[in-house]
Amino acid sequence: MLGGLISAIVCAMYAYTNDNLNGYNNYTFDEITTAFPAFATLNATPYKQGGLQVAGTFVSIGIAIVFGAIAGLIINFFYSFR
Repeated sequence: MLGGLISAIVCAMYAYTNDNLNGYNNYTFDEITTAFPAFATLNATPYKQGGLQVAGTFVSIGIAIVFGAIAGLIINFFYSFR
């Protein structure tokens, strides 16, 4: 969870550290798209990419909670036969 949120902050920080070259100071478009491929494929801005990172983190957490609960119910079902 921490890694997902930190990566979102790092992605969004590109917008704060740049002022030239269409908002990407000292970075070529190839360098940026190598680090963050969604910039090229989704035409994502640094803020949008950061939002996608946060969304991906919360989707992963949601999936973990749902399948963890299912696994707990299955284990509880078999444990009750003891």
